Amino acid sequence: MSLLELFDKWVIERGSAKVQEKHIALFRDQLSQAEAKNYVIESENKSLKSQLVEAEIENENLKKKMNEIEKAVHSGNLLSLQFGVYWDNDGNVYCPKCKAPGMQIKWATYVNQQVNALKCSCADTLYVLMENGVPIHAQEAMKRMAR
Repeated sequence: MSLLELFDKWVIERGSAKVQEKHIALFRDQLSQAEAKNYVIESENKSLKSQLVEAEIENENLKKKMNEIEKAVHSGNLLSLQFGVYWDNDGNVYCPKCKAPGMQIKWATYVNQQVNALKCSCADTLYVLMENGVPIHAQEAMKRMAR
């Protein structure tokens, strides 16, 4: 037996027809408003849960990157800035924005010239490596830094 049926039964047993009609109409209005609010709250809850899951995944990825950087710093591989990006003592390249390792080589255009640049997963920015104002290919910079 639903709450509305119980209420109907109680009013029939206890009150007059006029009182019953007014109370039931008011109760139904309040119930429909509460159901509408509940639907909105449930929708917002689902959306927030989805955002929370995404944030937790991003947080885990950032923790992994941070651990890699901390290991590099603690093992004596301090980062230095060269060609517009960071490098460790072993010649590994790190993103200038998030300082995470593992940048990818991508083609880029710099002043009507095609050059291999570097891209990190943290942004869509392509980093064209420069030496004395002239672009150099990422592979060439990596060879030089590996020595």
